[in-house]
Amino acid sequence: MEITTQLRTFVTRICEQCEARERDIFTRRHLRLATLEQIGDDYGLTRERIRQLHEETRTMTRRVLDQPELAELSVALTQLDATFGTWIPIASAEWRSFDDVVAGVLDQFHTDDDAFARSVIADFLKVTSMTERAVIREGFVAVASRQLIKTVDSNNVIDPVRLGRLLDEAGVATRFQSEFIKTLDNVQSFRGNNLLVHNKVDAAISRLAVIGQPVDLSNLLALAHCDNSRSVRNRVLDDPRIVRVTKSRVALASWGLDSYHGVSAEIECAIINAGGSIQLNDLIVMLAQTKQISRASIQITVSSAARFDVTRGIVRLLDDSEMRALPAPPQHDIVVNDDGTCCSWPLLIDRDVRRGSGRQIPNFVAWFMGLRPGDSRSIPIVGQLHSMDVTWLPMSASGATTGSLREQTAKFADNCVVICTFDKSTGLITMAQE
Repeated sequence: MEITTQLRTFVTRICEQCEARERDIFTRRHLRLATLEQIGDDYGLTRERIRQLHEETRTMTRRVLDQPELAELSVALTQLDATFGTWIPIASAEWRSFDDVVAGVLDQFHTDDDAFARSVIADFLKVTSMTERAVIREGFVAVASRQLIKTVDSNNVIDPVRLGRLLDEAGVATRFQSEFIKTLDNVQSFRGNNLLVHNKVDAAISRLAVIGQPVDLSNLLALAHCDNSRSVRNRVLDDPRIVRVTKSRVALASWGLDSYHGVSAEIECAIINAGGSIQLNDLIVMLAQTKQISRASIQITVSSAARFDVTRGIVRLLDDSEMRALPAPPQHDIVVNDDGTCCSWPLLIDRDVRRGSGRQIPNFVAWFMGLRPGDSRSIPIVGQLHSMDVTWLPMSASGATTGSLREQTAKFADNCVVICTFDKSTGLITMAQE
């Protein structure tokens, strides 16, 4: 007896053994057309009794299916159930859901109670070995997720060839692979590529690898659906796979591009590459094109930083001997003694100092102390427990600055001028009211 005939026999027998009430209850419950309470109200029965009738009908359908003359149908439905327990599709059909399966099985079958027949078979496929099916599927997905690490490159981009080979070995047909990938944890899609993402940094780096060229960091974080906060930006920039190539753009370190180190450092590098000096206009054009540094930033830096000298539109680097020989600018009232061991400069004790604000130190004084851009130093003060903390940020056009001087200047009167003197021979600072 072929399966179609067995299916007709099966449905006929269950319809004969079920009253119209049981068939209606079973169909409405399977299709979720009503709750147990609503069906109970229609038939004047309790919620528990409706549940019992539903289970009795289900048990009866299993008993009918166990009859010997329906063995082939039972095997066919069991195989369908097992098939949909994993991601291994049916080889001979394009069924992709239980509704498609039921429609395919009942394609040549017509009955007055078609909804009940479909509900019975669909219920069988959904209920039989449901726990086992869930375990199989979750286990399969877990194994596939662990195997994904074998398919990614150093930037967490999944190799489609290796991924296809992995899924083929696992038994997932090609036409189902894209649907299966969507169920895996930590897999994101970007411009036709699958990315294995564990955190925000991975999301940004993998997208940068797909783009294939330097990108503005803010735009990259937006593409990765990450917030453009300072903490996220710092985490991305601190990753060894990322290199900053301009003031705002980042690239992959594996691309071998020159990194960006700040305005002063880029100017210094450009001057050295040019042979020790360069036209200011040429410097501005070159750094604007290669490092996206603005004209204003370059002009401010070369005119204020002690390391550079601008004469007749030509920028050059000053060596240490030239820095030591520089005359003290009169506007800063800087004084160097005759033997060149001490340097003095004035400090106004104003309201900002009392509030704990730091103070800028003239560039000449900073160089006299032995500081260079990027350096910091804590210099003891004679007769005090506190020191003067001096920092010269590498990208600062204003030069070196001190930390808070509130405690160090507490003994001096308000709005007075204190002469600070650094002694190179002792490495100490003295402070005396003018």
